[in-house]
Amino acid sequence: MNARCKEIKNVVPAKQDNYTIAVTQAFEKARMQPEASFCALGARPLGRHTYELPVLDSTFTIDMQSCDMVFRMNPSENDSCGAVGVFWRILALHYLCGAPASGAQPMQWATFSDFQDIRGYESVYKGRVIGRFCATAGRTPDTFRRAATANGGVPVPLGDMGYHFQVFPKTPLRIVYYAGDGELPPDASFLYPDNILALLPLEDVIVLAEGLVSRLQGKGWR
Repeated sequence: MNARCKEIKNVVPAKQDNYTIAVTQAFEKARMQPEASFCALGARPLGRHTYELPVLDSTFTIDMQSCDMVFRMNPSENDSCGAVGVFWRILALHYLCGAPASGAQPMQWATFSDFQDIRGYESVYKGRVIGRFCATAGRTPDTFRRAATANGGVPVPLGDMGYHFQVFPKTPLRIVYYAGDGELPPDASFLYPDNILALLPLEDVIVLAEGLVSRLQGKGWR
C-alpha cells in the first residue's frame, strides 16, 4: 500500500447531519411535484412557490424556493409562531409528495397491525407510540380529554373515550382510549385511513403517530 492509499484510508469522513440531509432531499422531491397535487392534498397556494398546509390546530407556511417552513397557531397560545422542527418538516414534505386518492370510495379505518410488512416494527410502535401515550397524555381520561381538546380533537364514540384528529387534510387519525380499571393499566389503539400508505411510507406512519403524541404532551412544533 503506497503512502497516498494509507493517507486516504486514515481520513475520517466528516460527520453528516442525517436530518438536515433528509429535509433537503424532501424539499428537492417536493419541488418536483405539480401544484395541482398539493391542492388535492389540501395545501393552499399563496404564490411565489409558497403554500399553506393545515396541521392539527395550526397552519404551516412552506416556501419551496427558500426551504423555509414556519407554523402559526391560535393567537392565544404562548408560542404562537416560529420555525417548524425537523421531524414535522419531513412529515409535511413527505405528505405533500404522496399520491392523492382518486375516486369517491368511502374511507375505511385500519389499525397499525392491519398494514402489510410491519414485521420488526411492532415493538417499536408499541413502545414509541402506545406506551408513551399511555404514560403521558393518556394517563387518565381527564389528561387525554384536555390534551385532545387543546389540539383540535373531536370526540367520537369509540372505546371508553375516542377523539378524531385532522393531522393533515387527507390523513386523519383517531385514538381509541381504554381507561383501565385499577388492575389493568390504560390502553389505546390508533386508527388510520386504510390508504395512508399511499401518502406516507410505513416509517412515517409511526413518526406521524409519535408527533401526535408529542403534541398531546404539550410539546411544540420545533
